[in-house]
Amino acid sequence: MSLFSTILPALTALGATLFVVAVVRRWHHNRRPYLLVWAIGIAAFGVGAVAEAAFGVFGWHSLFFRAYYLSGAILAAAWLGQGTIQLLGRRPWTEISLGVLALLSLYGVYEVARAQLEPAFMSTSLESVTGFGDTSADDVLRLAGATVATPNGALMDLWARAVAERADVDYRTIDAPPERIPYGLRRGVISVGTARMVEELGIQAPPASTVSEIYVVRDDTLLGAIGLQAPSEMHGSAIVRATSNARTITPLFNVYGTLGLAGGAIYSAWLFFRKRTLYHRMLGNVLIATGALAPALGGTLSKAGFSHAVQISNLIGIVVIFAGYLQATRTDTSAPAARTVRTRLTTETRRHGE
Repeated sequence: MSLFSTILPALTALGATLFVVAVVRRWHHNRRPYLLVWAIGIAAFGVGAVAEAAFGVFGWHSLFFRAYYLSGAILAAAWLGQGTIQLLGRRPWTEISLGVLALLSLYGVYEVARAQLEPAFMSTSLESVTGFGDTSADDVLRLAGATVATPNGALMDLWARAVAERADVDYRTIDAPPERIPYGLRRGVISVGTARMVEELGIQAPPASTVSEIYVVRDDTLLGAIGLQAPSEMHGSAIVRATSNARTITPLFNVYGTLGLAGGAIYSAWLFFRKRTLYHRMLGNVLIATGALAPALGGTLSKAGFSHAVQISNLIGIVVIFAGYLQATRTDTSAPAARTVRTRLTTETRRHGE
């Protein structure tokens, strides 16, 4: 747990710090604005990693989570992609897109700040199942699993997947996702969620427990409780969807950023390849594109239930992007012919390598 929850994010934060220093030093040398935009994205990536490492050391705190989600999940990819758009694009579209992203980023700050958080929703395993009254523990688990499951098990939150898998749900029998309600999920007359959900349903809240619990309710009857183990990693599941649009807007930021960074790098690499010049920059852009896709893949694997996929992919991503940046910006002094070609292609290649 310490390796994935602390050491990997700490290494990611270290890599991001070195990357920011390199980019800012280059900006100090040539004063090109896109480098500052990149620096914002890399710094956000690093802040998110620091928050993850702090969670691994100190445990849950809402400030750690909000810093992690705002910086790492929302802002980092979008601002990195915007940096590439500033590099490759033309005015006034670059200025317009930058202004829009800045406004949307402020909206992201608002949504993350107002979100209600439930750390139990980040849990990936169950600790206990208890039935109340005449309801057995097996019935509680069966009802909970059938309630929270989705068709084919797609896009389930971590806690819901843990419940469904412990209940051995056959996803082929699930034909529709459950209804999202504040602090839980509902299917028919069965609701599954936190003590806050129980209170909002007008049912007497159960006594406080020493472990995080979710509860199973039929109509107005409390059937039982499921104890969840403490989460080992931070995840967007902690955001109670009914209280914020943070999780809804996150894919928009990430798709925009990934397309901007990876798409721009692929386009630049293709230009250098087609013109048979500046091959070190072509290789650098290939690495940047590869690194940009790594966190996106990690997020997909995390939603599919692979633990710590985000920490691993983030470390790989920042290392590969940094390596690509260093490769693309290194000085090539041994290719006079390439410099001649570059002179002829100034308007097409100048913005793709500096």
